[in-house]
Amino acid sequence: MYGIEYRPVDFGTVLGLDDAKEILQAYLRQDQYDPAYLFAGSHATGKTTLGRIFASSILCENRKEDMSPCNECSSCKQFLQGNHPGYIEYDSALSSNKENVQRIVDSLQYEIVTRYKIILFDEAHNLSKEAKEVFLKQLEKESNIILIFCTTEYDKMPETLRSRCIQFQLHEPTEQNVCHKLEAICKHKGFEYESEALTTIVRATGRHYRDAENRLRQISFLGPINQENVKKATSVYVEEVIALLLNLSYDLSKALQLADFLVSKMNIKMIYNWILCILNDTIKRSSGVSFSGRYDELLKMMQKQYSSAAYEILDYVLSRSRLNDITLFQSDLLIIHYKFLCDALAPKELKDLSKKENLDESKSDDSKNESDQGGKSIKDIHALPRGHREDAVREYRLSRRKEGTDDTLNERVGEAWGPEEKGEKAPLIHRTEISRKEFRKVLEGTLDDKT
Repeated sequence: MYGIEYRPVDFGTVLGLDDAKEILQAYLRQDQYDPAYLFAGSHATGKTTLGRIFASSILCENRKEDMSPCNECSSCKQFLQGNHPGYIEYDSALSSNKENVQRIVDSLQYEIVTRYKIILFDEAHNLSKEAKEVFLKQLEKESNIILIFCTTEYDKMPETLRSRCIQFQLHEPTEQNVCHKLEAICKHKGFEYESEALTTIVRATGRHYRDAENRLRQISFLGPINQENVKKATSVYVEEVIALLLNLSYDLSKALQLADFLVSKMNIKMIYNWILCILNDTIKRSSGVSFSGRYDELLKMMQKQYSSAAYEILDYVLSRSRLNDITLFQSDLLIIHYKFLCDALAPKELKDLSKKENLDESKSDDSKNESDQGGKSIKDIHALPRGHREDAVREYRLSRRKEGTDDTLNERVGEAWGPEEKGEKAPLIHRTEISRKEFRKVLEGTLDDKT
């Protein structure tokens, strides 16, 4: 497994966590240590890895310049082989009772083999309350025993114990750091890879080093590390999610078909997460952040189509991303379509109409008169809240269409009757005695058939 094969064994190969590394290196330079250290953080943030490197450096006979273990001396070789007499790693998830912990602590006190005796407790929150009390007594004594606790559940560690430890809160790795790690593995192994595919792996595994590395190994058996093979191994359909978002603004039927396909392939929560990622990247791209390959082209389409609506949709999806129900997911798509995307087209349409009408400040009085008569000018519509713009635009377009119809009617009536005169009769060519007004009504009733 790549998670084991490529696990860092010195500070130089640990990506990120710079603050924690700097503090630990300072302890090593002074060669003075506190009795207990607590590394807390979420899954796969490097807690145990950093604790092991620190322990190995304390025991190392010939440290590197950056205070990393040399991994070549007899002490380091014993440590890497898992049989160093001064180091014990205890999996608290397997056994958490007081007796086992007490026996380990007591045995180290009477074995004088190395300068320091180090015990690393992985998943330390699983230790029983009684077992944790053993540490309180131990920390009150002067000894050469150093305790290292690693936990994903900081709050389950008692305050009395936390206060006696040097604490490190480790943050999750950045997407860029995990991608760099995967890229380094690909180069070392000689794999053919696409940067976009590595990004998909990182996002699909929640930016966890170990999970991403192991997934990379799985995909490598399929061939090149490309989007097609990543899709097979991770069930993540990025391009299909983007297609869903692109179709959502103008082809709702196709968008819902894509939604059904995605639900059959991906967990709904994962779909929400990818929608968030894509909207985030769309906004980043509009702010000048560059992406590569086909993904950048797809984001360009998203940027053009969504415009400022991406911000509002992002805010809405953030409030819904914890849902895991198919019906609610489909309802969200309908809400996004009708509430955000339909209205999102209105400002551009208004801009085009405004340009067509050549509205400017000199016509503000005419616009005001039009509003007073019950109509709305382009400027008035611009001032409306987003939710009311669509109806106003529709009403405006209908009024313009009616004006166009009136112009056409006037032109056709004029052609048949000539200049309007009071008491005028229809010309002989029409073989009728109807009035000009009646003739206009006939045209109005048959206008669509004749135009």
